[in-house]
Formats: sequence, structure tokens, C-alpha cells
Amino acid sequence: MRRQYLVAVTMLLPTVSLANGAMGLGLERWDLRFWWAYVVLMVAAEAWLIGRWVGFSWEQSLLRSVLANLLTGGTCGVGMIAPFLHYTFAGTPQDPNPLLDSFKVLLYFSIPSAAIETWFWERRDAPRSGKFWRVVAVHLLMVPVGMAILLIPPRPYLGLERFSQSARHRTFMRDLSQYVLREDHLPKGDTLKSLATEVSPSRSPVSLYIPEFTRFATGEDWQHPEYTLNKAALGRKLNHELEDDQWVWLLRSTDGIGEIRVSLRSGQVQKGGVGSEPQ
Repeated sequence: MRRQYLVAVTMLLPTVSLANGAMGLGLERWDLRFWWAYVVLMVAAEAWLIGRWVGFSWEQSLLRSVLANLLTGGTCGVGMIAPFLHYTFAGTPQDPNPLLDSFKVLLYFSIPSAAIETWFWERRDAPRSGKFWRVVAVHLLMVPVGMAILLIPPRPYLGLERFSQSARHRTFMRDLSQYVLREDHLPKGDTLKSLATEVSPSRSPVSLYIPEFTRFATGEDWQHPEYTLNKAALGRKLNHELEDDQWVWLLRSTDGIGEIRVSLRSGQVQKGGVGSEPQ
């Protein structure tokens, strides 16, 4: 009865376990359906290739694998290195290299995960020689396996897309506000790329495009503009003598829901719904 209970609990825990130190990043980067498939496979692979090799029973191996991954995931995913989870390992937050970024995430977190998890495979009557390197080898083996699983859907980087789009919005709004106040007029670029380059010359002009990354994407594909330009507003000068704010929309979302507006009196930049009053 005790063994049956142990097996039942152990089989349920992988659904909430964190596969390795990259778990926090996994929740943000990939399609969660396939990430959880990788989690379950990782837990099972460690139990089989490490636990059974050390000499634990299958039930003990599975339980130790779950607990080990819970620890490393909790430590790396939501613990002491949580501030680094919003870091892009290849490219920039606005214009990442999804394929290389994913590979680096799995690779970079495999070694510290292995180092932490080795403690769970200690056994008094088992030889220690080569145990750490076997744990490392299993983690490295799961890097290409994990990539193969995570790249199954045609758009696997759903979380990374959201992160990238948020970074684009945030930096463009800040750069546009600084540009208008500095130049005392609205930008003059008559295409999305030229306008983004004019506003943020030191950045890749991806800010006004929607990130939609396919399996082997290495950067922006420039296929999904997020806004249309109001060419009548391009280059308009500010007039600080106006009694009230006079708002003009510069960019309108292609779905017709939102727009980015600039006050011709103060140069203030606002984002809101089409036709609504600026907040």
C-alpha cells in the first residue's frame, strides 16, 4: 500500500515540477504544452539513466528525480536568480534570436542544474566515482532532446514573443517621447522601418512589428507590421503657445483598436484606444 501511494504521488508531481534550472525561462519562452512534455521526459530520463544506475528502485529513482528538479527549478526559476529570467541570451529583448536563445538557455542551465541535483543521487553503498559526470552527461543529452520536443509546433516561442513585444512597446514609447521633446517635432520617416530608425537610431528597427517566430527563426521576419502611419502627422512641429493639448495620432494599430498619439503643445506621448481621450 505504501509503495502504491508513493508511485501515485510521484506520477502526479511532474505536472508541477520544474524540469531543470531553465524552468522559469521555459514558462516564459515556449509553448507550454510541449514544455510540459519535456518536463515529464526529463524527470523520467533522470530517474532511469541516473537513479537506476546508482542502484535505487524505480519508485525511489522517480521520486528523487522529481524532488531534484523541484529544487533546481525553484532555486533557478523563482528563487535567487529570478532577476535574470528576463534576459535574452542571443540578440536583444526587442530583436532576439529565438533558435540560438533557446539552445543557450537549455545548455547554460544544464550544468548548474546537474551540480545541484547530484546531491539527490547520493547513496552510502554506491561508488561516488563518475556520478557527477554522469549527471552532467544526462543533462547535456537532454539539451538536443529538449530542443527537438520544443520545436514541434510551428510557432514554439509564444512566451518569447510576448516578452519581445512588451520590450518593443516599452522602448519605443520611451524613445519616441525623448525624440519629440529633443527635436521639437514629430518624426519624419514615411515607412515603419525608417520611422523606427529615426526615433531609435541605436536599435534594430523592429519596434513597430509584431514578433511571430517560426521554429528556426533567428530574428525578425518583417512580415507583420503592428501599425499604420498617419503621414499627415509626419514632421509636424510642436507649438508650445497652444492653450490646450492638441493631440494627433502618429501610429494606429493594424487591428484598428489602439493608436499612439502626440500632443502638439507639450510633446507628450500617449497610447490608447482609437478615438478615446488621452489618459
